[in-house]
Order: sequence, then C-alpha cells, then structure tokens
Amino acid sequence: MGREKKEKPAKYYFLFLIGGLLIFLFYVWECAEVVRLSYQISELKKELILLESKNCNLKTKLYRYTNLANIDKIAREEKEMISPQHENIVFLKVNFEKNRISRNKSFLH
Repeated sequence: MGREKKEKPAKYYFLFLIGGLLIFLFYVWECAEVVRLSYQISELKKELILLESKNCNLKTKLYRYTNLANIDKIAREEKEMISPQHENIVFLKVNFEKNRISRNKSFLH
C-alpha cells in the first residue's frame, strides 16, 4: 500500500513536468514566430517604400513624355522635326453619318 502512494506523486510530477515543458516550448515558439513576423513586416515595409519611389519616378517619366510641350521639344531638338508649312496641310471632310451606318453593317454582309 505504501508503495502505491509513492508512485502516484511521481506520476503527477512527471505529468506536471511534461505539461510545463509543453507550455515552455509553446511560449518559445510563439516568441520566435513574433520575431519572424516582425522581420517579415520590416522587409515588406522596405519593399513598399522602394515600390512607392519607383512609382513616383515612373509617374514623373509619364508626365514628361505625355506633356505636349515636352513632346514638341523632343520632336524639334532630338528628332529634328519641323512644323509643316501652311500649304502642306491637307484638311479632309469627314461624313460621320456615313461612317456610323457602315459600322453597323456586318463585315461579311
């Protein structure tokens, strides 16, 4: 009888030790996960800043190449283009009604 009482507390200590060890391992894993995610967030913030900078540069280039004054400047200076003389300009009369009707007809019809 005395022997059974000594074995039960040993089992409880062993179970308590295993439970404490599992809780400790879970705590360590949780801390490691927090550190890993913090590092990942930091890296993503750096990438976001880099992408925002590239986006700003691309918007600047887009403005430069779509601004009519810059297009005219590039055409004249870099491409050596000139404005046409008045007698070289041809005006065409377009009948929109005729074009609208022809658009509604099928291609094979």
